[in-house]
Amino acid sequence: MGSRSNPQVSELASRIFIELASRVVLAPAQPDKPKPAPEVLARMSFKLAEAFVAVDEEHGSEPVTKAYEVKLSDVGGT
Repeated sequence: MGSRSNPQVSELASRIFIELASRVVLAPAQPDKPKPAPEVLARMSFKLAEAFVAVDEEHGSEPVTKAYEVKLSDVGGT
């Protein structure tokens, strides 16, 4: 699934990037752990978005309801 052909992936990646970038900027600096470059965050955002959309589509293909036998006594009848 190409992210350029799927606007859903691009939109989700943009939201993920904004969240990741804000967390990185607001995190306290640690001398032994440099902050990731914006390009790394962008790539990670697209990978996460693609994975999420793929699983969401896979999950969406499953039936929402299953066949259940409902008796009148189950719904308060006599």
